[in-house]
Amino acid sequence: MVISLLPLLRRPQTPHRALILPAHLTAVTMWIESLRLLPRLPREARIPFANGVGLGFMAAAQAGTLTGYYLATSLPPLLTAGLLFLTPISFLISTTRNCRLMSDWLALAFGLVLGPLLAAWQVGLDLLWTGIVAGSLAYGIHRLREALK
Repeated sequence: MVISLLPLLRRPQTPHRALILPAHLTAVTMWIESLRLLPRLPREARIPFANGVGLGFMAAAQAGTLTGYYLATSLPPLLTAGLLFLTPISFLISTTRNCRLMSDWLALAFGLVLGPLLAAWQVGLDLLWTGIVAGSLAYGIHRLREALK
């Protein structure tokens, strides 16, 4: 994520120290929103934008974690399960919204099928393997389609 984000932030005269904070704040939500919104911003506003979005998401996550930690035992189990479901569904919606190419859609579809299978089979590092296999398959199909054009 950092490797794909930093070229959008960096200008030729940007010192490396200015990229340390956005690199450390890069998480899925910040990355998705930055890839969507940064191209429309002028280059000089991109690092402050990324820092602000990253720090805002980090503060919200810390507040939510602290609140959830203390409330989890006092909430009904069904509500607790629903709240825990918000994170994966949020990532799924954000990822779906940003799918542009056929390879994006393929990687998403392969991951949605392969992820639960690997989890059910109790494969260690199932999320990592899902990303590697689904992403590689989607990339391979994309390259094959490009070569056939």
